Amino acid sequence: MIGQGQDRPIPFLGHEKVTKIQDTSGTDVIITRRGPKRSTVMAGVVAGVLIVGFVLAWPSIKRWSGTDRSFDRSRLRFAQVTRGTLVRDLAVSGRIVASSYPTLYSPAQGTVTLKVRAGDAVTRDQLLAQVDSPELAGMLAQQLSQVEALEADLDGQRIANQTTILTNQQDVDLKRLKNESAQREMNRSDAARADGLINEIEYAKAKDALAVAALEYEHGVQNARLQQQTLEHSIRTVEKQLERQRLI
Repeated sequence: MIGQGQDRPIPFLGHEKVTKIQDTSGTDVIITRRGPKRSTVMAGVVAGVLIVGFVLAWPSIKRWSGTDRSFDRSRLRFAQVTRGTLVRDLAVSGRIVASSYPTLYSPAQGTVTLKVRAGDAVTRDQLLAQVDSPELAGMLAQQLSQVEALEADLDGQRIANQTTILTNQQDVDLKRLKNESAQREMNRSDAARADGLINEIEYAKAKDALAVAALEYEHGVQNARLQQQTLEHSIRTVEKQLERQRLI
C-alpha cells in the first residue's frame, strides 16, 4: 500500500541509486461508510412483528376456518352455565366386606341356636342367636320366685296399713266424741255455777275433764297422721325392692 503524500526510497540489490515514484494521492477519493436507512429498518421490524403474530394466531385462524358447517337448532341443547360443584354418579357392582368381624359370646354355657346365616343382611336389634342355658333358666326361676314373694309382701303391707289406718281413725273418732262430751259437760257446769247449783270443786273437775279430752283428741290426730306417713314410707320401700328385683 502506498501512503498519501510520502515518497519512500526503494532499495535495489547491487545499486545505490534511489528512484522516487509518484503516488496516487491526487486521484484518491475518501468514501464514508454509511449504515442502512431508517425506513429499511422500520420495514424489517414491522415485517418481523407480522410474521410472529401470524404464527401465534395460526391455531385460532385454523379453528375459525372450520366453522363454516351449520347444524339444525333442534339438534342442539342450550343451558345456562352456573358455577358449582360437579357431581359424578358411578354405577358399579360389587360386594361389601365388613372391616371388622365382631365375636358374639355368652357368659353362660348352653345350646346356641343361630337365627341368621353368614352373609345375611341384618338390622339393628335383630335377633342373631339364642342361647338355651339350664343354668340361666334356673337363676331366672329363682329371681322370679323372689319377685312373687315381694309382690305378696307388698300386698300384705298394704292390707296391714289399711288396718292400722282404720284403727287410728277409730281412736281419733272416739277421742273426738269424748272431747265433745266433755265440752257439753262443761257447758252444763257453767250454767249450774251461774244458778248456784254446783260447788267449785265439781266445776273444777268438769273443767279439767274438758282439758284432758281436748289434749287427748289433739294427740290422737297427730299420732294418726305420723303413723300414716310411716306406713306410706314402708309401702314405697317394698315397691323399690320389687322394682329392683324385677330388673334382676
